[in-house]
Amino acid sequence: MPVATRGTWRAMHALTVLVGLASCREAPPRTVAVAEDEVALAHIDSLWIGPGFIGTVSSQRILRVRAEAPGTLVTVPVSVGQEVAAGALMAVFDDRSARERIQVAQAAEAQAEAQLTQATRELSRVRALVDIGAVAPKEREVAERLVLAARAQGAEARAQRSFAERALQHTVIRAPFAAVVMDPVARTGDVVSAGMPLFTLADTRQRTIEASLPAAVAASLTVGATVRLTPVDDASAARSRVAPVASSARITSISRVVDPQTQQVRVSISAPTDGSRLLLGQTVSGRIPLESRASMLIPERAVDRTTDTAMVALIRQGRVVRMAVALGQRVEDTHHIEVVSGLTSGDSILVGEARRLATGTIVQSRRR
Repeated sequence: MPVATRGTWRAMHALTVLVGLASCREAPPRTVAVAEDEVALAHIDSLWIGPGFIGTVSSQRILRVRAEAPGTLVTVPVSVGQEVAAGALMAVFDDRSARERIQVAQAAEAQAEAQLTQATRELSRVRALVDIGAVAPKEREVAERLVLAARAQGAEARAQRSFAERALQHTVIRAPFAAVVMDPVARTGDVVSAGMPLFTLADTRQRTIEASLPAAVAASLTVGATVRLTPVDDASAARSRVAPVASSARITSISRVVDPQTQQVRVSISAPTDGSRLLLGQTVSGRIPLESRASMLIPERAVDRTTDTAMVALIRQGRVVRMAVALGQRVEDTHHIEVVSGLTSGDSILVGEARRLATGTIVQSRRR
């Protein structure tokens, strides 16, 4: 082999070795930014097993407020959907007519009192004259009738004044209890008649859920049994960073009549009054626990089922670690699932599309 050719071959060989060594080096790990709502925590919680249902929150007490007397509304400071406290001002009527009637009644009452005073004096004078025989006894009877008439006029005047004062009180309407204003309400300037509906109030302290359950299930339930409620549109259930906040309620009544078409039984459930923000008209899901146990729970959206074995992507020391898990009971109410093995409480796991990140990926948190 010529010398030039041998040198060229050696140079090419060295270059090939360098290229091979470079190709053997590992590529730097990929860095991915994930949003806060793409990270959830494995946690221990009570797993409630029993029949589920969907219901709507309503009020146990609904009051339709009507006008007590005809009149014109001059102030209506509330609107549909507004929450009002007990005693809150809801409407004011024009009170000029009621005040005029009070003044007329007061004048009539004063006049009747004056007439009674005069008639009483006259009766005393006539009685004295009858006693000495100066006038006939029939004059005393006339004086007594005048006293009775004055008393009757006074009683009628007081009744008229009392009626006018009550009418004046009815010109101001206040909420009898804490409530939410429902349905179209009367408006400023409306002329209403006596008995006309003005507002519909739903008591916010006495909320209830009506649910339908299979007759076979309802037969095993008892009044007072605990029910677990979760708002269907609870945003935390979608974000799944922590378990959705669920409220405990209780069964208040169980119908003993089965719907012949659906074979369902109506069950009434009292919504909690512990400050939970269940709204009237809100749809909730519920579960009546027949069994309960402490379990490891994670969002369903954290489980990757593209392989034969269920996998989750954990974040450990800032990198993705894929872990096989054994799954148990599914919690439909909150879209969580039980993990029998493979995780520890407090593990940070990826949910949604982020759960598909490859092992070793560096994860950085970001806010949306």
